[in-house]
Amino acid sequence: MGGTLAIEADVDPRIHSTTEHVGMAIRILEDSGTTAFLELGDKADKLCTTVAAMYQTIPYHNFKHAFNVMHTTYLLLESCTHTVPFTSLETAGLLLAALCHDVQHNGRTSGFHKTINSPFAKEFGTHKGSILEAMHANVALETLVNEHIFDSLNDDDCAAIKTFIEELILATDMALHPQIVKEFAEKRDVLSRAKMILHCADISNPTKRPDIAKWWSHNVMREFCAQVEEEAKLGLPISGFMKADLFSPEEAKLHLGFIDSFALPAWRLMAASNDFGSYVTVQCMSNMVRCRQTWLDVIDREITPVADDEAAVERKRKRFDELSTCGDVADSTQHKRRYLKVNRISTLESPVDCHVT
Repeated sequence: MGGTLAIEADVDPRIHSTTEHVGMAIRILEDSGTTAFLELGDKADKLCTTVAAMYQTIPYHNFKHAFNVMHTTYLLLESCTHTVPFTSLETAGLLLAALCHDVQHNGRTSGFHKTINSPFAKEFGTHKGSILEAMHANVALETLVNEHIFDSLNDDDCAAIKTFIEELILATDMALHPQIVKEFAEKRDVLSRAKMILHCADISNPTKRPDIAKWWSHNVMREFCAQVEEEAKLGLPISGFMKADLFSPEEAKLHLGFIDSFALPAWRLMAASNDFGSYVTVQCMSNMVRCRQTWLDVIDREITPVADDEAAVERKRKRFDELSTCGDVADSTQHKRRYLKVNRISTLESPVDCHVT
């Protein structure tokens, strides 16, 4: 790729292309010591480029999401104040698992694959873990081996990091959320801590600056809508929890429910654990409170309607569709400038009282 990029603490995926995200992923491997530990050299560049190409061009589960999870995992590792730090092998395993955790995702849930008995379901339906996570783990390890990522390790370390990566990717299944949180609260061993970090990074959208968080959430909704449409075409039962129109109060309720049921309790537990510094306890928790309020505001507008006719809503939806991948269009400068002009919210000037303890 020819060089890496400096990484901002708050990466805005709207203004960086996928190629730039690859460069930032390479930089994380370098800065974390993973490249040195695994003696990767140029293999780090090739790995990130290869993995990025394996992610599909879909609204949410694309390489930008993979990088976002990897970046958040890295920030959590940097913020970690636990008395027993992660080893170089564990750090490498966490970051590689984050990079590959949704590889070859096609925008449909494991339940959908099971219902239609898709090729993924036929191949991975009997594997350990859910269909998608089993597929992601299998493809990830196969790719890492093919790219000779573990060649410098002895047999024991090679087996250990493979097992670690597999366990971490399988643990990103949302169905395991209660188990992951419970084990982090009670066990506090290396694996339970690592699973919690990757899981929280995977559900970290509400911890980002509110305008970025909202962009991610709308892309989740676009992917949900695509599955609902396909279910309707195939005559399948509709996944009701995925059914909501973009920019509607119903969408806001869906995202608010996710925050209150999953993201906020998990991140609050991490913030109260004394294992992490201000990145978690102040920045992420403050953003979570602000993000939550943005969805409450949308719901409030349903109760007390504002002058916003159907044409205005349609223009807003069209603008989002046009600019949702602005960092990847050929002539993106104008799109980026326009997007930020109409969407950006001012940055946090003072921490929000988020009642962490």
